[in-house]
Amino acid sequence: MKSNNKNVAWSTFRTATQVVAIMAVILVTLIACGKSDSGGSVDNKNLIGTWKFESRTIDGKDIKDFTYEGQKIKGECYKMNKLVFTDKEVVAYSYNSSRTNINQCEEEITTSSYVVSGNTIVFKGKEKAGSATISVVGNKLILSVSGEDDKGNKHTSVETYVKQ
Repeated sequence: MKSNNKNVAWSTFRTATQVVAIMAVILVTLIACGKSDSGGSVDNKNLIGTWKFESRTIDGKDIKDFTYEGQKIKGECYKMNKLVFTDKEVVAYSYNSSRTNINQCEEEITTSSYVVSGNTIVFKGKEKAGSATISVVGNKLILSVSGEDDKGNKHTSVETYVKQ
């Protein structure tokens, strides 16, 4: 039973990580668009390109210091995350420690369509949809996502990406 709870927690964390990665990519795009001269509206052209992961906080704590159900995040595979925007889609490359070998990273690739409106980005994938608050400061994309875990506890994740 304890192993099953760990699998559920791990699955929930992986899903949250994927959503945050997608949101971060969207955030970087919107921040870059915020620099346009179009009266504050976002232009998808500023999002196009590759955005590499820089940092993540959950509830204000650096991801490496965050604990979920008493466990810290193991490994540092998430540092390889990146977002690649085209004019209509974003591809999120998410990396997580293998369930069987913590020293091995597993890649998961998710493609979603997206729409930007003001400081919000809305994305829709084959199985999931979501939104995030985004901003672009210089060459950095900041993506903020709030949500609840499987126990109803609210969390806020903020990811920063750098344009490559």
